[in-house]
Amino acid sequence: MLSIAQRINAFAQLGSHIGAFLDGRLPDEKQEFIQNAVRQSILENPWFTEENIRLALLGVSSMLHEPLLEHWVKSYDLTRVDTPKTVAVVMAGNIPLVGFHDFLCVLVAGHCIKARLSSDDKVLLPALSRILLEYEPLFSNQIVFESGKLDAFDAVIATGSNNTARYFEYYFEKYPHIIRRNRNSVAILSGNESEADYQGLSKDIFMHFGLGCRNVTKVYFPEWLTPDDFIRRLPVPEGMIHHPKYANNYDYNKAVFLINRSSFYDSGSFLLREETAFTSPVSVIHFERYPDPAVLREQLSHAQTELQCVVADARIYPAVVPFGQAQFPQLHDYADGVDVIDFLIRF
Repeated sequence: MLSIAQRINAFAQLGSHIGAFLDGRLPDEKQEFIQNAVRQSILENPWFTEENIRLALLGVSSMLHEPLLEHWVKSYDLTRVDTPKTVAVVMAGNIPLVGFHDFLCVLVAGHCIKARLSSDDKVLLPALSRILLEYEPLFSNQIVFESGKLDAFDAVIATGSNNTARYFEYYFEKYPHIIRRNRNSVAILSGNESEADYQGLSKDIFMHFGLGCRNVTKVYFPEWLTPDDFIRRLPVPEGMIHHPKYANNYDYNKAVFLINRSSFYDSGSFLLREETAFTSPVSVIHFERYPDPAVLREQLSHAQTELQCVVADARIYPAVVPFGQAQFPQLHDYADGVDVIDFLIRF
């Protein structure tokens, strides 16, 4: 069994390798290996763009620094895992490498992973796994990518929609498990945000076309901030409206609103609608006005099971994510707030 130091070192070297790729510093053959995986992913999933895949790779490489990894695991007694068990991980595919953190957690905890990849994102993680094995070949006995029915496992981590979660709960009920459902992220504006804040919020909303659970789908306005002011100040990624799948969603949702005579604001690149629901369609941002920050904090405190993260100034809302960082979670930012490492050393 690999030591904790060996596991951390291997992932730290993977992080350095990815960083070198992003900077174009790898030897040609190694550079081309990752670039081919990027190209293949784009071919298989039109929602994936090279820019978004590179941003996802940047997020992975940013967390795989040896001091960060060491500080992260220091909070746990990983020696409790003296015999590796097999953890089945059912991964989503809504954004590139969305399942990487679970992959990291299982292997760092000392277990074996049996990963069921989404058909929407089945190229990138196996590619990174091959690179990881170059730095630590002993991981080869602990990594399996499964395309068929999952069997012979001891615990489960499964991510899906609210509908698939009900299926997962039934199918995996006899195993120790973490089952994740739909969640959304919101932003709270005070009205005093800087241009840099709005640029960061743009990333939080539009990165990956808004398909991730950490993408902001709803924004809370102070009562005096107008939708027109918001639209004017929020920058939109260049060319986004020309992406075929995003443009189709924009045209479709606009047509639905017009047919239903729904009130909305049209920026030319996204639609803004006053709505209480957290979940919004692709190309649509919901907004709601709030009279007082204290009232809003109380309101959102009752919706924690529906929220992945809250983007705001820390002076407005506690435990927030800074503007521009929603899609760059830290190692301890566990999906749905469930501590995966703690689960893995206890089951």
